[in-house]
Amino acid sequence: DDNLRQDEAAIERFEEVLSLQPESLEALERLEVLYVDRDDWEKLVDVFERSVDAHQEVGQRIDLALKIATIQREVFKDSESAADWYNRVLTMEPGHAEALGLLEAVYAEAEEWEDLVYLLERKHGWAESAEAKSQALLQMAEVHQHKLEDVNSAIQAFERALSETPGHRHALDTLQALYGEEQLWDKVIETIQRKLEVIDTLEERIDLMCLQGQISTDELMNVAQAASFYDQALIEAPGHPPAIDALIALYTGEERYEKVVETLEKKLAALEDEEAICAVHVELAKVWRDELDNQARALEHL
Repeated sequence: DDNLRQDEAAIERFEEVLSLQPESLEALERLEVLYVDRDDWEKLVDVFERSVDAHQEVGQRIDLALKIATIQREVFKDSESAADWYNRVLTMEPGHAEALGLLEAVYAEAEEWEDLVYLLERKHGWAESAEAKSQALLQMAEVHQHKLEDVNSAIQAFERALSETPGHRHALDTLQALYGEEQLWDKVIETIQRKLEVIDTLEERIDLMCLQGQISTDELMNVAQAASFYDQALIEAPGHPPAIDALIALYTGEERYEKVVETLEKKLAALEDEEAICAVHVELAKVWRDELDNQARALEHL
């Protein structure tokens, strides 16, 4: 009881000091300890709020506002009030890293996705480096894609991120998938082309060129475009079997048998296995005989 009375007397004394000197850090710190010991969070928040309004020094006001936000979030479980205080910090110091990160977490925990998108737009505006701007836009794109299920807005955000950091692989990969889901096949091919500008691994490059060819054939019905992609693959990887076989199928479907012969000869030039070489010669003989009606050329391959 004596301790309680002493605490109450101390609280009364420090409250009186604050009423006369609102910026007294000593009184504020003493009251913080006393109210924390008593778990009197409401009184502590009240003291902090009065001090925020009274302090002239921005750094001190920010520290107090962050403390209030923490109490609102962790003690009172009041995410809305916590968000208000973090936003006050960002008004006092735009881009304040701690407040920004904590406010992002508050909005995510509360599933306030629209508010989070708006905050990330502000984060993008505050960022100074292209990398930081891109990161904010990528976060925004992920929210649009996975939380708001807004594909168009996600695409726009990923494209904006790429304008800041061209060649960002995650953005390109995700854009390719999103354009595919929307059946925007020209955009898929364009995005793959952008990936090719930054990828130097031969195997991956060839796979992407063949994918461009496949999309051109199956989705766009554009044989000439498909052939150009397969031809490009063969420039980088002569004799690449999937590209060769795809070209043969394309030219056969178009009844362009001279091109079929030309492509089979490319295939032949890249082969080393005797059995495979013989099989291609047989194919060439059949084309010359059955499609081009040239028995002499057919016999050259038998």
